[in-house]
This record gives sequence, C-alpha cells and structure tokens, in this order.
Amino acid sequence: MTVRSEKEDAVSPLPSRCRGSDQRPEAHAPFSAGPPTAHAPRGNSSRAPPHPIASPISSYKLGGGRSGGRVAAATIRDGGAARVLATPDFVAAQRALRADGSVQFDLVRPTPPPPTPAWLRALAEWIDGGARAIGRALARLGAWLPDWPYAKMLLWGVVGALLLAIAWAVVERLRYGVWRWPRWRRRAVAAPALDEETAPLFDAAPVRAWLREADALAAAGRYAEAAHLLLFRSVEDLARRRPGLVQPALTARELAAAPVLPPRARDRFAAIARLVERSLFGGAAVDRADWEVARADYADLALPAAWRA
Repeated sequence: MTVRSEKEDAVSPLPSRCRGSDQRPEAHAPFSAGPPTAHAPRGNSSRAPPHPIASPISSYKLGGGRSGGRVAAATIRDGGAARVLATPDFVAAQRALRADGSVQFDLVRPTPPPPTPAWLRALAEWIDGGARAIGRALARLGAWLPDWPYAKMLLWGVVGALLLAIAWAVVERLRYGVWRWPRWRRRAVAAPALDEETAPLFDAAPVRAWLREADALAAAGRYAEAAHLLLFRSVEDLARRRPGLVQPALTARELAAAPVLPPRARDRFAAIARLVERSLFGGAAVDRADWEVARADYADLALPAAWRA
C-alpha cells in the first residue's frame, strides 16, 4: 500500500482514488448540496485537512474608467474575500454606487389605486343586475319553446331585430331630438302637378310682404339677417306646399334633400340654405351681391312653376 505525503495531497486537485492506475475505485459518496468537505487521508487520521483549492481572481476595475480603483490579482484563501472587500478602493467604489441617485436600493411600496367612485360602482351594479334579469328572461322564454333548432333561431332573430330597432331609435333621438321608430320603406309622394291657371297654393300677397321685410333689412346693410329671413319664409313655403315634410328636428340641408321636392324648387331652396350656413355657422360675410342672388332664388321658389314635377 502506497502512503502519500501531505504536500502531495494538499496540492493535487483530484481525489486519491483517481490519480493512480493501481488504485481501485471506491464507492462514491452520495451527492450533497452543502459545502465541500475534505477527504480523510489514508493511513494517518491525525493529519489536519488540506487547504481548499486556490482559485485566482483576475484583475478588474471598480467604478469604471480612470476614476475607479484597480484590484490586483490575488488568491482567496480562508478570509481572503473579506480582505479584498475591505480594501479602500472597493469601499470607495461601494460608497460612490450608493450615492448614485439613479440606482434604487430601497424597496418602495407602490401607490395604491384610487378607490372606485360610489356612482360608478352603483352604475356597474345596475348594469349587472339588468343584464342578469334579461338573461333570466331569455332563459325562461327559451324554456317555453320546443327543443327545435329553428325555434331558437327564430327567437334570437326577433331579439336581434328588437335590439337594432332600439339602437336606431336612440341614434335618431341623438341626431334630431325626437324619438322615431323605423318605418317600412315608403313610396315617394309624387309632387302634384300644378298649373298656372289652377294654383290655389300660390298667394302673391304674403310673398310681397316677406320680400318687403327682407328688403328693409338689406337696405340697412344687414344682408345676413335678410338672407336668414328668406330661409325662414322658404321653410314655411315647403310646409304649406308639402304637408308633413317639415319636422322640428330636420335641418335645412335635410329638407333640401327630400325626394318629394321638385328639382327646381330643391335647387333654389338649397342655394338659400348654403348661403345662410356659410354666414351663420362659418362666419362668412354676406354682401349685396349675395343678397341679390338669394332674393332672386326666393322669388323663383315662390312661383308655382318651380313646384312642377
């Protein structure tokens, strides 16, 4: 049996069972996650355990650049790590790192979100309750129907059509300010044929009175107000000649696009409406030339010939 010296055991990094071909392999000890332990020497149990394997530390810079200190290559043995960490260069670099405000060292608790307002919680609960009630009603309604696929398709088709009708009514309410349910497609009302000889709807007296009133505003230089007055009188003509056409929520542009208006009357009314829109909503000035064009359009609109289909 070969007896190895202490120096050879301390320097060699391999276990004794792996260094000689004349040595028989021994049973491996079970793997342990703990710190490594020195193998007991053979033949002499009174020897002290060898020092751990030396591992060099390569040179590195602390702090970066020329300002950082430089730690020379050293060998950590026993308490060597503590001696390296206690060097002045390492302490200075650690203090500089701690003084850097861009690096966070302390954990900060996140700011809790603000509490949900009471009205929002109440609204969410109300919507949830309504949705649950609708779901229960639909479930009961579906239980009454026979277990046929076409019956359920019919049920959901009716529910979808009802929801679309409600959405359409809401949009009409937002656009025109009145509740209107969708109507089936109707045939356009044909404009009645008017004749120069039989024209009971035409009365020249009111037209002349309205023109005199508008001319008075134009004579004072208030051309925009005069054109606006002509638009009001034109709307009254539309209501008188086409009953049911004028609604409180309709705009002048929508009235001009009505299919029941004859082309000539539509063009004259649309020209007056565009002039008033530019002056009233666009802030454009109305001069005497614009006023004369609007007056001529209204005079033509008031004639029975403009209402022929």
